[in-house]
Amino acid sequence: MSVKCNDKSVTSRADILIPDTMIPDIRNTDILDTSIEFRLAKYLFKKIRENDPKARRPDLKKWANDIRLMIKNDKRVPDEIEAMIGWCQEDEFWRCNILSPKKLRKKYTTLLLQMKREKKRWGGLKGVPDNWADRG
Repeated sequence: MSVKCNDKSVTSRADILIPDTMIPDIRNTDILDTSIEFRLAKYLFKKIRENDPKARRPDLKKWANDIRLMIKNDKRVPDEIEAMIGWCQEDEFWRCNILSPKKLRKKYTTLLLQMKREKKRWGGLKGVPDNWADRG
């Protein structure tokens, strides 16, 4: 079965991810400040601020929406997202490059592979549970 979506045909199968454009956008709703998505957005901003005290405050609802897409569409686990945020903001290279959840989402697999490589090289990861990078 095919469905028309934005002039594109999308096959309706359980193993196909839903396009971002078909997932409701929470920026226009009353997202709770206590939601996991909002909490992770605030955590990323806090870590960015630790590296750059003059960092401009983002639209946290938009950031929460990007994190929601990571959880719903990409099947990322909130605890693992939190660990990834902590690790990438400690890494000298990645803290300069991951400045939003959108970029975190785009580079997540690359970050995961680099974490695994670093764990193998150094025998552990700062701020990340021992078995976390072995998953996924």
